[in-house]
Amino acid sequence: MKILLRPVLITMLFLLLFDVNSRAATQEEQIEELKEQIREIQKQNQERIEELRRQNQEQIEELQKKIEELEAGREIEQRKIEDLTVKKETEKGDAWLKHFISIGFNPDFTSYFRTRASVFKNATFIGAVPNQKDNILFVDSRLLISPMIKIGENLSIRSQIDVFKNIIWGGLGDASVAQKIFEAPSPSDSFRGALLREVTDTVSGNVLSPVDTDNRFFNIRSLYMVAKLPVGVLWVGRQPFDWGLGILNNAGSMPDQDLGSIVDRFEFDTAPLALIDERLEKVLFAFIADRLSQGTTISNNQGEGWEYGVGVLYKDSNLEAGGYIFQVFQNNFNLSNGLTADLSGAFQWSLYSRYKKEPFVFSFEFQDLFGKITNLEDPLPATIGSNSIDISPKNFLLAGRVEFYPSVRGVSAVVVEGGGANGDNTTTPNKLEGNGIFFNNAYTIDNLLFKHIIPNLYANEGSVTNSWYLRAWSTLKLNEALYFTPQALFAWVDQRNALSQNVVTPLPEVRRFLGTELEGTLSWKILDHLYLDLIGSVVIAGGGLKDLFSQRAFIEGAVPSIDAARPPAAPFAFQGRFVVTLDSVIKSWTGSSSLLQRGFYEQ
Repeated sequence: MKILLRPVLITMLFLLLFDVNSRAATQEEQIEELKEQIREIQKQNQERIEELRRQNQEQIEELQKKIEELEAGREIEQRKIEDLTVKKETEKGDAWLKHFISIGFNPDFTSYFRTRASVFKNATFIGAVPNQKDNILFVDSRLLISPMIKIGENLSIRSQIDVFKNIIWGGLGDASVAQKIFEAPSPSDSFRGALLREVTDTVSGNVLSPVDTDNRFFNIRSLYMVAKLPVGVLWVGRQPFDWGLGILNNAGSMPDQDLGSIVDRFEFDTAPLALIDERLEKVLFAFIADRLSQGTTISNNQGEGWEYGVGVLYKDSNLEAGGYIFQVFQNNFNLSNGLTADLSGAFQWSLYSRYKKEPFVFSFEFQDLFGKITNLEDPLPATIGSNSIDISPKNFLLAGRVEFYPSVRGVSAVVVEGGGANGDNTTTPNKLEGNGIFFNNAYTIDNLLFKHIIPNLYANEGSVTNSWYLRAWSTLKLNEALYFTPQALFAWVDQRNALSQNVVTPLPEVRRFLGTELEGTLSWKILDHLYLDLIGSVVIAGGGLKDLFSQRAFIEGAVPSIDAARPPAAPFAFQGRFVVTLDSVIKSWTGSSSLLQRGFYEQ
């Protein structure tokens, strides 16, 4: 029994040891497995940490990029806000500046561009020379602009600027006008506007030219200040002068005008009677002082002086009426051939009225000059037989007009006008009965007889001189863009001793009737602000005009005697004119400024 148990016990012990060893081996393996798992977990953790770190870094970088973009956007927005703020402040400043200072057109006078081609036949004394042709052809252009700088509501600087003032195309050396006006080849030759040839003023001895040969491309015609004060309006500077119908004082600012009145002036306009009665605010008084560096009253001669004046004007919707008076002082002006004299306290005065009662308008203007010319330089007193020259009150101009506006289709206006300028009797050299003043060439009467022929015959840049006239015209509206104005004019000589060979040698009396002028103006509105005018004029010369042609040809030495002249029977002129209006001063253009209102009072 014992022997059998021993092997059993040994076997059991062996099995027990084997089992323990097996368990030990298994635990070791498990430990290694666990360690391996730990290492795997650590590896995975490391990889996850790296992945998380990479992801986090990417997120950080993305967030940082977004932050940078947002900051950049914020800077842009900030700049936009700053720019907007600056812009608003600038606009606010500009708005204030624009409200305070603005640039526009002068409301007193129009702005325009004009180009005209003019043909004249037998319109000067050359037409009275036997076997000599008197043909004149030229083209000229003018740009007249009238800018204004407005400073606030009550102050402005106004001007007129001539650019290309009647510049003759090609200059006078061009074949189209060579040897026909005045030979002086220059692209800056400028047609003055009245005379067509050189003529001699036999009283002053001055030779008058139809052109300026040194005309500047850019010329400031006027520059003046207008200040609206609580008690009136102040005008200071070189300014155009318009008054009444414009027979003497006419700015010459319209497209059919030349020359004109420019004065260096201080003027104060006020309505003091309104302090008594508000209804009297329509009565305007003007107090004026002009500096005369050139004699605008006596033959346009050089001489220093002043004139002082006062004017009054009443204006309502139907009536304009007023007048003025100037006292003129002028020293050392050229009276004759360089010999000087003084104008001592001469007076120049005017009356004007315009009354409207539909369908009629009645207008009238009167101008007068009187005084004395003293301090005549030797040998003038011995030559004329006196130490002074009386300026007679007969030195007057007048014009009266009746306008009729019928309610007839196609007829815009029918007008009759008469007027004249008293002339001087050349047989009385110590007395000036007329020609001391004459119509302004800018006053539109016609395009030939008084525009050019009479100035050439009397050697002045005026218009109606020593003459009386009666004219009638009608403005016909053919359609919305086309107007036709026919006119008939009759003219007579005033003083028949009209011209003199020199200051003391009168020429023979001339006959009374100057002639009849027939004229037609066709005006076509091509576009808004663009017009084409075609003007034809013919003068059927009367005895007086023929005599004046002959005497002027003799004065200029073109014929040996007055009897040798052969004056023309029918002077002729034609003009084609393009007009571009640049502002709204001219609402409608029919080829003439005769019926247009001008700025001789504050608008």
